[in-house]
Amino acid sequence: CGSGLSVSDRTESNEIELYPNPNNSDRLNFTNPKPVVVSVYDTRGRNLILPQKIQVNGSLDISGLKSGVYLLSVWVGDTRQTKRLIVQE
Repeated sequence: CGSGLSVSDRTESNEIELYPNPNNSDRLNFTNPKPVVVSVYDTRGRNLILPQKIQVNGSLDISGLKSGVYLLSVWVGDTRQTKRLIVQE
């Protein structure tokens, strides 16, 4: 006779990867296990790209960004991650 209930030890990874980084193209690619919401800020905190939903393993148009360092606010559900992006021309 089994206990009927079991608990899985499997954990889900919410790790987001960005590539290429440094970037010299018009698109930033994501490796993400779930859809995410991304905003892009400059180092002064100005919001340059408003929140956009990125599907699993999707990409973001960054053609409007000039060379420099940017911060990405990446939301996976209720969890926020901050990533650094370097854009090179």
